[in-house]
Parts: sequence; C-alpha cells; structure tokens
Amino acid sequence: MGFYVNPGNIEFSYALNSRIFVDKSPLINILNRSVDTENSRICVSRPRRFGKSMAANMICAYYCRNCDSRAMFEKLKLAETEGWDVNLNKYNVIKIDVQSFWNKCGEKGDVAAYITEQVKKELRKEFPEVDITDDMVLSEALAEVYISCNASFVLIMDEYDVLIRNNAPQESFVPFLRLLNDLFKSSEMRRVIRLAYVTGVLPIVRDKVQSKLNNFDEFTMLSPAYMAPFMGFSKEEVAALCKEYDMNLDECLEWYDGYQLDEQTEVSAPYSVVKAMERKVFE
Repeated sequence: MGFYVNPGNIEFSYALNSRIFVDKSPLINILNRSVDTENSRICVSRPRRFGKSMAANMICAYYCRNCDSRAMFEKLKLAETEGWDVNLNKYNVIKIDVQSFWNKCGEKGDVAAYITEQVKKELRKEFPEVDITDDMVLSEALAEVYISCNASFVLIMDEYDVLIRNNAPQESFVPFLRLLNDLFKSSEMRRVIRLAYVTGVLPIVRDKVQSKLNNFDEFTMLSPAYMAPFMGFSKEEVAALCKEYDMNLDECLEWYDGYQLDEQTEVSAPYSVVKAMERKVFE
C-alpha cells in the first residue's frame, strides 16, 4: 500500500468515523456507469470546503484493489442499488493530490517531474516484475504495467488547478500541461486508465488547460447536471442534521444556503453546516 498507488481505504475511514458524516455514496453509481465508456473522463469543480477530497477518498476506497471495502459500503446508500458492487475493489488506483505536490516543490519546482518520480517509485514496488526505467514519462510507465500485467487503473486527481490558481511560472506550468496531455489525450491510455476523476476549484480554464482536458465530461456549480446532488448539502440533508443536533433549520439555511444550482437544487456549504452543528453556533 502506498500514498499514491493503491492507497487503500484508510482516508475514507476517517470520514466514516467522524462525528458527522453525510452519505454521498450514490456518486459511485454514476462513476460505475462511466467506466469503459466515452464518458470515462470526468472533471468536477466546486468551491473549497465542498467535499472534493472526501469524494476522492470515497472513490479511492471503492475501486482500490488492495483493500476490502465491502463492510464500509454495505452500510451506505450505494448498497441499496442493484449491482452496486460490480467494480468494488477491482482496479489499481492512482490518487494524486496536486496541492500536496505543489507544497513540497515550491513555486519554481517541477511539479510534474516530482509527481512522475514519486508515482513511478511506488509502481516499481507494486509491480516489481515490470521494467519501469528512469527515462519513462508517467504514461509510459502505466502503459508498461498494463502490457506486462494486464493491469488497468482508475486515476483520481484532486486540485488539478493549483498551478493555475497560484499563477505558476512557465517552467513549472508547461511540464504539467505535458503530463495532462500524456495521461488523458492518448488513445492508447484509454485502455490503461479505465476511469479518470479530476477535481478542482476552477472549471476547466479555456486558455490554460482546455486543450488537454477537452475530452472530459465537465460538471461545475453553474452547470452541475446530474452531479448536482453531490455538489453540497441538500435542504433535506441539512434538515436531518438540524433535527439531530437541535439546531434551527431556517436560521441554518439563512446562513449557509447560498447556492442555487438549478431550478430544483439548492445546496448549503458542507463545511460551514458541519461546524455549526459541532459547535452549536452559527457564525
């Protein structure tokens, strides 16, 4: 078990063990319908503190092949759907938090090179029989694993837009664009990466990364489509929390229900609602 290659279900267990957990597991049904289809590249953008990392950890726990997550998901809404476990713990998972790599590299560091180095290091441990050479880019290393072991991947990339938000210099940004291109634009990589789930604060930026991610099915706060229920806490979810923690629903909605996604869907800010319930105060 590594930090980036097949990291298991530990991080999702932290969410399940927390005092407050709101079940968004039906998201997995949407992803399962997307595996091995023309819609297998998905980008979801939403504000900070809106559950992006929790969703990434849940997806990792579900697909990751080196752990047994059945007991986790059997208790969740996902298990109410027939065939919910069709892909349970079936794939190798690569989970990349770009923010973490940015923090370690610094403003002028080569984030793409560091991601490639660290993921390849773990691939060598996970697949010791595969000859992953130093000169291989990450897509080549993954392709070599696929060819040698018939092993395919689910790739989760959290905070994909960190370099854009931080106005990274060209010497860092250009190699990162090349990394995105190598992973997501090659037709050969569709066999290798069976599902890609990318998240960030920004929608796909047209003048920055659009050409590298234009084959992604994109969901934003302004255009959430069927991802709307997973973009924040619904009124029903907030009402259930207010009832459990004896907090005033109308006041809670007045404070935190500021997001009208479509005609049917209004959502509240998850982090703010959770903290209000825990601290018994709106602020």
